[in-house]
This record gives sequence, structure tokens and C-alpha cells, in this order.
Amino acid sequence: MYFVAKDKTAKMLKLLTITLVFISACAFGQKSPTYVSVEGGGNGIIGSVNVAKAFILHPDFEVIFQWGIGWSPDFAQANIPINLPVQVVCKFGKHNFFLETGVGSTLIFGSTLNKSEDEKAGNEVYLSPIVGFRHESRNWFGRIYACPLIHVTGENLHDDLTSGFVKIGVGVGVIF
Repeated sequence: MYFVAKDKTAKMLKLLTITLVFISACAFGQKSPTYVSVEGGGNGIIGSVNVAKAFILHPDFEVIFQWGIGWSPDFAQANIPINLPVQVVCKFGKHNFFLETGVGSTLIFGSTLNKSEDEKAGNEVYLSPIVGFRHESRNWFGRIYACPLIHVTGENLHDDLTSGFVKIGVGVGVIF
């Protein structure tokens, strides 16, 4: 059973990497705003530094792809305290206030959180639905969103990280 879960994790990580490369290429191939932000909570768990780019532009909505480097808490039991937060959100609205909805993912490297003492550390993947609000002006933006984490690489959907941590993200950043 363990080897099946490990193979699923490897396949999921490969698929996630290919998807990230494809979406990044599409996003940076367009002339759309680039967002650089610092966030507390959210998919970065404790906090993160992120870059985002709209890859679908429409007069009534934008689809934005965001990725960054996050900081994992000690109780995630990771070999390194860095994680990879990724989000795809759609922002709806006009003028300066927007509703955001989408999905996020967090990859924690080398964690022993959901492992027994005789198992090796492995990567943990968490998914999260995202619902929030965004305010933008010409050069800056702020956002607040809810993002409950769901554990997808282990046998249980919930663990110490999903039940005992912040499920709100708050970010501020600049627009280029």
C-alpha cells in the first residue's frame, strides 16, 4: 500500500511541475500586469513571497497564476522550512474591488509529519479552495482570502497542519 501511495505522489508531482511550466510560459508570453506580493498565512502556511501573472484577460474577469516560496511551521516536520505555494484564481469585478475564487496548492518538501518512525521523509501536497477579495490601484494591491488546507498525499485528509493552522491569507504587493 505504501508503494502505491508513493507512486501516486511522484506522478502528482510530475504532473504539477509540467502544469506549472506550461502555465508560466503562457502567462509570461502575454502583455499583462505582473504582481509581486508578500503574504501572511494562506498557501505559504506561515508566510510567502510570490509572483503572479494574469494568463487569461477578459473585460469582466482575469485568471491569475501565482507561485512563490513559503515558510513552513516547525510542526510540519520538514527537512527544510521552505514550501512551494501555488494558486490559480479568477478575479471578478470592475474598477478597484474584485471577488477572487480559485484553487491553491502547497508542496512541503521532506516532511515526516504523516510518517511513522521507520518511514523516510517524503513530500506532502495540500490543496485548498480559495475565496476572497482584492483591492487594486495603479501600482499596488491588497488581498484577503480564505483557504482551508486539505491533505492529498496521505491516507487522511486532515492532519495537524490542516486542523491547527491559519486558514486565512492576507497579502500586499506591487503591480508592474
